[in-house]
Amino acid sequence: MNSFAMMQMQAVRQDNTWMTRAYAVLIALVFHALAYIVWMQQNSTVIEPSPVLSLSVEMAMPRQQLEHLHPAPQPIQKYDSVQNAEPETAVTQSPVATAPVEQAATKPAPAKSEAPPAPVTVTDPEYKASYLKNAPPTYPLAARRMGMQGKVLLHVEVLANGASGRVEVSTSSGYAMLDNAAMNAVKSWRFAPATRAGQAVDKWFIIPVQFSLTESPA
Repeated sequence: MNSFAMMQMQAVRQDNTWMTRAYAVLIALVFHALAYIVWMQQNSTVIEPSPVLSLSVEMAMPRQQLEHLHPAPQPIQKYDSVQNAEPETAVTQSPVATAPVEQAATKPAPAKSEAPPAPVTVTDPEYKASYLKNAPPTYPLAARRMGMQGKVLLHVEVLANGASGRVEVSTSSGYAMLDNAAMNAVKSWRFAPATRAGQAVDKWFIIPVQFSLTESPA
C-alpha cells in the first residue's frame, strides 16, 4: 500500500510539473507575440501617395488666330505732367441771392400812464391833547431829597382803542426810582391812537419824561 501510494503521488507530481511547464511556454509565446506587434508598429513605413502630374496640351493654331486670342500688349504712353495734363475744372459755388430780410422794428406799445396811488396818511398817537387830561408822573419825594433828576425815554405801545399796552424803558434816566415812576404814570394814560388811511391802528412810539428839580416835570 505504501509503494502504491508513493507511485500515485509521483504521478501527480509529474502531472503538476507538466502543467506548470505548459503554462510557462504559453506565457512566453504571448509575450513574444506582443513584442512582435509593438516592433511592427514602430518600424512600419508610411507609404505616401505619389503626386499627380497635370499636363496642359495646346493645339497648333494659325498665327492670326493666336494673335487674336493673345493680343500683344500695347506700349504705355507717357504724358508730360504739366503740358499734357488736363486742366482742372474749378468748381465755384455761385452765391445765392438772398433778399434782405427786413426786421420790423417792433416797438413796445407805450404803457398806459396810470395815476399814482394816493399817499397813505399815517398819524402818530397823541398824548398831549387837553381833552385827554393825562396826569404827569409823580416826582418821588425820596428822589427829590436825594437830588435825583434825569430824563427817561419810554417805548410805549398805543392800542387802537386809545389805551396803553406794553410800556418798556428805552433809555434809562440813571435812577430806577425815576424810571418806575414814569412807567406807572404812562400805563394809566389815554391816547389819541395812530391812524392809517383814516383807520385807528396799534403803534409803538417814544415818550420822553423829564425829571428836574428846577423845572416842572413834563
